[in-house]
Amino acid sequence: MCARTVLPKLSFLNLAVLAVTPRGCIGGFRGAASLHRYAMVQAMHSHRFDRPIILTRHARLRMDERNISEAELLSVIDTGETRYKDAVHLWAFKHIAERADNLVCAVLVLEDAVVVKTVMHHFSLEV
Repeated sequence: MCARTVLPKLSFLNLAVLAVTPRGCIGGFRGAASLHRYAMVQAMHSHRFDRPIILTRHARLRMDERNISEAELLSVIDTGETRYKDAVHLWAFKHIAERADNLVCAVLVLEDAVVVKTVMHHFSLEV
């Protein structure tokens, strides 16, 4: 089942268990053994892109590792500067005053949702 059919049904949920595959589809549980592939995320929505936000498990792990909150991530996505690789792949980055490890950057893919592939700190722009 792909994101196009599932995401409209998620708007009523406070929490959703999501896993994004390389093809952008959302998978379901297949027993406790596969639970490690899924990230528990609170429903977030980007005002800038007017789409729901989905975190990959990798992005959630990097956020935890780098102590980046969902509020900080949402701020980066909605109010940070952007650099596009192409029409759907981009970096969103922002200096967050309370952090000493700036810039904070999110690698995004714009599909039916904003898919956060990873989150970085100590980010610097290549010229």
